Amino acid sequence: MFYLFWLVLNIAAMITVIYYCFRAFGYLRPKLGAFISIIIVLVLLSFVTDTGKDANSSSRHYWKINPAESTMTNSNDVIKVTLEKNWTCQYKLYLQYGKEKTSGKLIPVSASVPFLGISSGTDWSLVMVTITPTEDEKAFQYDIYGKVNWKLLSIKVYSEQKHWKGILRLK
Repeated sequence: MFYLFWLVLNIAAMITVIYYCFRAFGYLRPKLGAFISIIIVLVLLSFVTDTGKDANSSSRHYWKINPAESTMTNSNDVIKVTLEKNWTCQYKLYLQYGKEKTSGKLIPVSASVPFLGISSGTDWSLVMVTITPTEDEKAFQYDIYGKVNWKLLSIKVYSEQKHWKGILRLK
């Protein structure tokens, strides 16, 4: 529910900024001219857009555990589990696993924890994933840490830590 409130708050703030930019355009146009006024308004709007996405943004949701070469050919499989779900979004764990070449035991290969849903005003990043085998050969224990940055007009307001721990039963 809070995600939905944050989305509405971000939309309202953006509309307010755009409104005041157009009002400023009306005041500046007679004094500076239309071309300069448009440039000033575009510069003001560029401050509220999020252009700070890094080129490796997909790597923030992906965690390599073991090299894929350490598993037998055609033995890899993927399983997913929902970690958290609410009205507007959900966090899921996608675990790729396979049989190790030497021992034949199941080992984790990689994990991905994407943020699925409405993400306006939030920025999810994966901090650490630990996947360990259990005594039961058909289960893994997972321990996941992540961070959600809550932003208002692209300015970080709050940073929330996320932590999930549990047992993942395989097919």
